Amino acid sequence: MEGFLIQSYALRMVGGISAVMLLWLSLRLMSQSVGVDMGKVARDIAADPSCAAVYFGLRFVGACVLLGWALS
Repeated sequence: MEGFLIQSYALRMVGGISAVMLLWLSLRLMSQSVGVDMGKVARDIAADPSCAAVYFGLRFVGACVLLGWALS
């Protein structure tokens, strides 16, 4: 029984990590296809504290939602 639980947990974690990697890759490809320089955008966002708080906070929430969806 323990082996089944460990295997189930490992498969869920692999699925979650794969989902996060796929999200990152799709966002990178989408940014590159429209010609957005994310390095410049990140520097501009980091210059304004309230903008950075909203951006990084929502990014974290989005990653949590994605991980929850992938694991459910």
